Amino acid sequence: MPNRILRDYTDSIQVNELSDGAETFFIRLMMKADDYGKFHGNPKLLKANLYPLKDTISEKKIAEWIKECVKNGLIMSYSVNGRDYILIHRFGQRLRRMQSKYPDPNEVTENDSRLSALDRNPPPETETETETETETEKKVKGRFTPPTEQEVYDYFMEIGVNGNETTKYWNYYESKGWMVGKNKMKNWKAACKNWKNNIPTFSTKEHGTGKQTSADRMDTLRDWIKNA
Repeated sequence: MPNRILRDYTDSIQVNELSDGAETFFIRLMMKADDYGKFHGNPKLLKANLYPLKDTISEKKIAEWIKECVKNGLIMSYSVNGRDYILIHRFGQRLRRMQSKYPDPNEVTENDSRLSALDRNPPPETETETETETETEKKVKGRFTPPTEQEVYDYFMEIGVNGNETTKYWNYYESKGWMVGKNKMKNWKAACKNWKNNIPTFSTKEHGTGKQTSADRMDTLRDWIKNA
């Protein structure tokens, strides 16, 4: 079992909104996840690993708890080569393992239906390593530096956007090379706010005549992306 840095979630609104069963599931998941916060997402494997002595826990109930944790922005689920995995947001374990034994969400193939955000900053090499440089200090003055998915996720949470929008936002701009039309993006937080304002538009289109395609979404984005 991996060593864990204890986290105090007693004052977390997201955790507090979980049912008792989902909260217990989330805590047990943190105990079993690897240093990157990743673990199996298959309910059968989760039952065997998280509840080895609990015969009353069903795979159906675990599947419900996964959805509840995803809805509250605590985890994301994804599938690679037909296998399900889970990623815990902001896991922040500063341990020695430098490579996760579970695949990354960016390895999702066309046959896989789910995709989750990935914290692309690897954990420090040792437990004693200290962080003395902030993300802002790392940016070159006067030069745009794309945010990490974690930065996007944190800012979305700050402005009241569901964490599940992180992947949609980050993948869109990553695929465009962080360009706004023919120009390089200048303010990714402004783009986040625009994204928030247009979520109702996306939802309406997705629940109207049919599911919105990537091309449809790009067409919609072009109408407001100039302000980013």
